[in-house]
Amino acid sequence: MSGEEPIGDPTADGHEGERALAAAMTPPRHDRDEPIDGRSLRRLRNRAKVVDAYLEMVAAGHRGPSIDELAKYSGVSFRSIYRYFGTTTELIEAAIERGYEMLSPMLAIKDLGEGTLDDRIERLVDNRIALHAKSAQYTEAARSHTDEPAVVQLYGQVRALLGRQISLHFAPEFAGLDHDDRKARVAGVYVAFMHDSMSMLSSMYRDDPDRIRTILIDHVRRHLTPPLGYG
Repeated sequence: MSGEEPIGDPTADGHEGERALAAAMTPPRHDRDEPIDGRSLRRLRNRAKVVDAYLEMVAAGHRGPSIDELAKYSGVSFRSIYRYFGTTTELIEAAIERGYEMLSPMLAIKDLGEGTLDDRIERLVDNRIALHAKSAQYTEAARSHTDEPAVVQLYGQVRALLGRQISLHFAPEFAGLDHDDRKARVAGVYVAFMHDSMSMLSSMYRDDPDRIRTILIDHVRRHLTPPLGYG
């Protein structure tokens, strides 16, 4: 993913930014309303069982479960799994799509951009803490498949989304800043919530979640309050 803009366009704001954010938060669409016969329905249900089994095993800390392990866990035969998913890549892509659908509601920040600065900081921090707790195992598993196009695409979409959220959520604080200063401040807030940063804090303060929250709130406030000398 070298060369990618990790936090999207930090200058996006107003209605254009809101439309981009809404589009990014829309999960993949499927033609589920089309009528299907019993055989196709069983196939879809069994595919879903395998995908859900994959995600459940990953969430339990099992990275990259084998087809044999998936067959035992899901109750779908080894042979059927290979029939439903022609390749391991197809299975991973289906799991990524399903995982995104499960996590997408958590990506939204309640009352984006509304309230006092303290309120907005606390809502951002609480959102990101909850998101990390839910997605950490999936992220670790996805890292073993960073050569898969679906993983690369998803990383790019989520990074752009989270960056735009920060830009919109703290638009009053960014108003009047030049492009470079604004971009640097968005990046400063963004990096605190990256998977490795959150995992390090969780490891250092495993038994003190309030301390983690306080550290993150302080970090965000420091990057929203001038001067930082980025210009």
